Amino acid sequence: MDGIEIRSRATVSGVLYIEIDGVVVERQIDAVHYWGMHGGRPSLYVGVEAPDLGAYLKERSIWLNRWFGDVVKIRLDNRTAAFLAAFALFDQFNYIFEIGAGMVVRKVYRPEIPGGCIWADVGLPDFMWEAAYSAYHFKKFDARPEREKYAVEVYEQLKKGV
Repeated sequence: MDGIEIRSRATVSGVLYIEIDGVVVERQIDAVHYWGMHGGRPSLYVGVEAPDLGAYLKERSIWLNRWFGDVVKIRLDNRTAAFLAAFALFDQFNYIFEIGAGMVVRKVYRPEIPGGCIWADVGLPDFMWEAAYSAYHFKKFDARPEREKYAVEVYEQLKKGV
């Protein structure tokens, strides 16, 4: 996260499933960060450490002439996926996942959904965090019913894997 200004943080207890060539490991998530604008979109960041995967990842990527990001697939548990998907109620967010595996593996999920409102880069007002926590606890995407289908789409993709 060098050179990145993190403006907001939410405590979220969840699981990030990391899959490398069919082998799946779990890592605990303890926070989600608002990462500011990244590539013209507001962004959310989740980082985990998995130094034990470094050698295995190198075997499955560099030596086979494959990119780290192509070898690694990630997915989330239901509650964390719901938390992140709730932000689709407001705008087109980037979802940035970094895995510290001896080298940094960054996966960026950019859902193809319509843009939303201008609130996203104004420090994430309480209303957005409340909607995310509501989704986390109750799996409800009811903050903005007109955009609920986009939140459900993002939720399903994050559960399935990116």
